[in-house]
Amino acid sequence: MHPNELYRKQVQPALQLKCKDFELMGYNVNEEGIWSYFVDYKWRKQTNVLRLYQVVNEILMLKISDYMNFASLDVIKRSGPKRKGMQLNKEDLKDLI
Repeated sequence: MHPNELYRKQVQPALQLKCKDFELMGYNVNEEGIWSYFVDYKWRKQTNVLRLYQVVNEILMLKISDYMNFASLDVIKRSGPKRKGMQLNKEDLKDLI
């Protein structure tokens, strides 16, 4: 459990606001996705607990490009083990050409 998990319920309004902000720009993002961006990526190596106002500030300052980069990499990471087992044979390569 990340130290900043303490604030998950308290920052719910900020997460909702950021979701609506992204929705106005045409993106479909949920609160859980934004929270996982911070816990799994931005605060991953951070050991100290941020203050509540710092957590809210980071949520409200999140840019869609930063979140989309994280989401894209997350999809690639999750699909990685499946692709490692795939081997292309000569027939597959011929079909590609």
